[in-house]
Amino acid sequence: MAAKAFGIVHAVGSSAPAPVAGASAQVPRQLLGAALRTHRKAAGWTLVQVAAHGVVSSPSVLSRIENGMDNAAISRERVERLLDFYQVRDRVLRDAAVRHLEETLNGRQRWWSDYRDVVDQTLGDLLNVESTAREITSFEAVHIPGLLQIPSYAEAVMKVPYLGGEVDAAKVKRRMDVRRRRQQVLDEDDVPEYSAIIDESVLRRWVGDKTVMREQLRKLYSFAENRSRVHIRILPARNWKDASPVTTSMSLFKFPDGAGDDMVYAEASNLGARWLKAEEIDLHRASLEQVMKYSLGKAESLAFLQLLIDQLLIDECAD
Repeated sequence: MAAKAFGIVHAVGSSAPAPVAGASAQVPRQLLGAALRTHRKAAGWTLVQVAAHGVVSSPSVLSRIENGMDNAAISRERVERLLDFYQVRDRVLRDAAVRHLEETLNGRQRWWSDYRDVVDQTLGDLLNVESTAREITSFEAVHIPGLLQIPSYAEAVMKVPYLGGEVDAAKVKRRMDVRRRRQQVLDEDDVPEYSAIIDESVLRRWVGDKTVMREQLRKLYSFAENRSRVHIRILPARNWKDASPVTTSMSLFKFPDGAGDDMVYAEASNLGARWLKAEEIDLHRASLEQVMKYSLGKAESLAFLQLLIDQLLIDECAD
């Protein structure tokens, strides 16, 4: 895993992210470097050998490029020369590398650039990675995953930082617009394979009122039953001790072959939101595998969701 930490930008649930100008170049720079490293290794070359053939001036130059360092000297000509040397013929892989290069060099504006008042660099990077990933696996023990939240649930979450004070309705609306557009990644033709593992406590913890929770659970049920590339699994409370997740919120991103190494995004109340360092990736990947192992299967998860929906209906009738 080549990704390095982007640093803590804001605490989870913070209403005041640090604004950034335009799209962050950090993620595409890292994806480009990871892709070039993958192609080099597939071709069987070492850093020293590539430099010895005159493709780059020195092994250290290529190392900086592959590690996505800010001081790496990159250009379209250099990337094309490396791809040619590695004999990368696949047009999809070449186009992906060039796209990452253009985003790095030009800071190409993405749709969320219009929301820089509510999208900080870390969230911008997350949106970028979600739109590029081939496979996403997440675990959530605090809230329903953002990609699966219905509007009323999302709005209730976004108003939490304002408890006891006046709600900034304009900012909440802007954040809701970002959430809605972010969720469109699951409606694209090339939708990623998305597996969402949700802790039982999240489903029992009311956000909003009974109606909000019932509709949210129904939405989850609909996703799980009808979307072939969306997989929702429930981690029951009784299995927590065996699953032992290393944090309360984490997402693993995998990319098309040759397009980059795995990346992990994590959130914690005491650390905020961040991208993990290379040495942290394996631990979190293993933790997600363990959590998935002790989660309910599709049929059991659907049955569990239906049980909770029925309980809410019974409670409403009793009221």
